[in-house]
Amino acid sequence: MKRSWWSIALVAGCLLCLALMSGCGGGAGSTPEKTVKNFYKATKNQDLDAMLKCMAPDLREMSEKVIEKEGKENARKGMAGAGELEKYEIKDAKITGDRAEVKVAVTSEGKTEEKTEYLSRIDGRWYVDVPEDVKKMKEGLEKMDDPKMKEMMKKMQEGLKEGMPEGAPKLPE
Repeated sequence: MKRSWWSIALVAGCLLCLALMSGCGGGAGSTPEKTVKNFYKATKNQDLDAMLKCMAPDLREMSEKVIEKEGKENARKGMAGAGELEKYEIKDAKITGDRAEVKVAVTSEGKTEEKTEYLSRIDGRWYVDVPEDVKKMKEGLEKMDDPKMKEMMKKMQEGLKEGMPEGAPKLPE
């Protein structure tokens, strides 16, 4: 139950952040900068389908599930409710192997902020993705599905319960 809450929160947060930072009419590009430009263009146009084309497969799948659950119109409203994207300007791109970081100056509601877009190269194309540390966290959560890990966590919780002082808050099940 905790895992699904975290998964939904993570996906919703990533989708919202990506929606605020990016635009993608032409899908994944041959360079990180092209993908980010496409993603921001789609964001500015509130074109969810074009945004999804710019996303790495795992992120796209998670985002599609959120959109399916919330509905396309609600997802668009959520994008618009976060502020109108007025303009964006790519400032810098750093490529390290099959990962890239693109710095973008994003102006919404008259305020400009510098954002970082994270991308992955898959089959020669660049896709908007989540930061590497988020990917590692997701992998850790997936390991929680392993029966051995679940048993180990259960034993740890039982051990912690035994050592808790009287009146202390209860640990989640």
